[in-house]
Formats: sequence, C-alpha cells, structure tokens
Amino acid sequence: MGLHSLRVKPTNGMEWAQVEPAFGRRRSPSPSASAHQFADSVVDVDVRDPWRAPAVALDSASIARPNAWSLAVLNRIEWRRFETLCEAMLQHEGHITGSQAYGADGGVDIRLYGDATRQTLTGIVQCKHWSGRVGEVTMREFLGLKTDHQVQTALFIASSGFLPGAQDLARRHDFTLLDGAALLQRIQALPAEVQQRLLAVATEGDYMRPTCVECGTKMVLNKKKSNGNPFWGCGRFPRCKHTMPARHDGASA
Repeated sequence: MGLHSLRVKPTNGMEWAQVEPAFGRRRSPSPSASAHQFADSVVDVDVRDPWRAPAVALDSASIARPNAWSLAVLNRIEWRRFETLCEAMLQHEGHITGSQAYGADGGVDIRLYGDATRQTLTGIVQCKHWSGRVGEVTMREFLGLKTDHQVQTALFIASSGFLPGAQDLARRHDFTLLDGAALLQRIQALPAEVQQRLLAVATEGDYMRPTCVECGTKMVLNKKKSNGNPFWGCGRFPRCKHTMPARHDGASA
C-alpha cells in the first residue's frame, strides 16, 4: 500500500514501564450494565461511527484471552482499547504522549511532546478502529489539524487501512500511515516480553464491549423498537444518551 513508517525518536535508555497510558487510568467507573430499553433514538453522527461494534452481547470474561498477537486480536478489541494500545506502543518506542479519557478530543487522539514537561507539542496521532477504510475527506480533516497545530509529525493509524485518495494525500503532505497489518508487524517485531505487555494492555477488562465516547462507560446492546435493528447504548442511560451503531453480521469489528 506504500505506507510510511513512523520516524521513531531515540529512547535515551528509556525502559518499558508496565503501566497503561495515562488516559486509560481515568476511566469512569462502569455501573452494572442492565438490559435498558431505549427509546427509538437516532444514532449519533460521530467521527468514530464508521467503527461498527458486533451486534452480539459480548462477555469478554467468558472468552479465553488470546496469548499471542494476530490480526484477529486487533479486529476484536474495541476502539478504546485500540487507542490505548497505540499509545502504549508509542510510549515504548520512547515518545512522550498525552491523551484524554473520553469526550471531545479536538480530533487528536494522542499528542506527542518534546519532553516530559509537555510544553512543546511535536506531533499528533489519529487512531481509527473502523470496519471500512479511511477516505480522503477524513484525511483532509487530519491535514487541517496538522496545519492548525503547526507540527511536523502526523501519524494516522487505521486498523482497516486507507483508500487510494487518502494515501495520495498522505504522501503529498508527509503523513505517516499505519494500517492494521503494518501495526501488527510493528508489534511483532518487538521483544516477546514487550509483546505480551502490549497484549495485556489491549485485552484489559471487558475489552470487546464498546466504550461510550461521551462518558467512558461500557455500552449495552439494545434493539430499536421500530425495526428491531441492534444498536449500542450507554450503560448510564438515561443520564447519558449516547449511542453507537452495531453491525448486523455478529462478527467482531
């Protein structure tokens, strides 16, 4: 696909710290998920909506956790664990990162800084765990963010890859692109111990059930009263009414 590889900063002897990226520790406590009966609501138009969580009631605790990396593992984890994984990998490579738990992030999932003071922004990262490939429109929005933030490094990680128009735009503006296969290759090139630590980060907790974009709570699978179509609703309903679409094939996204 002609994908670029990330220009990694020297690690300066940095050792891997067995901790999750900061935003992963700021998750809101998830209340006990009950089978809420949502009203016939309109699915939010959100930048992450192209990701389709499987339309099945997932229970990660009842499924044996994977012991090795594969594309199936990358596809199975939910979008928040995917972002957490990407940040953990960047931290291992020596980058100083910053992110937030949930809510509006200004289009930047992970920020890269010049030093531990986090005063100088040096790069931006976008992570998309979508079922479809990223297109030119989304890439142009990312170009606008790079211009606004006046940074040289712009990394876009998309599990399902990029359409030709997006790839061409990335080449012309010196973006770094990683699709799912390239991300997996990068992880598998790391020492076995580090791979296992990243796998633990990716599969922590209820790692297949989607997280609410607005409040960080795990979501509940429901059906619309009008047509029976499945959708994910926030476990804090009615305090949080955010929804996400669900795929109909029952496969993991």
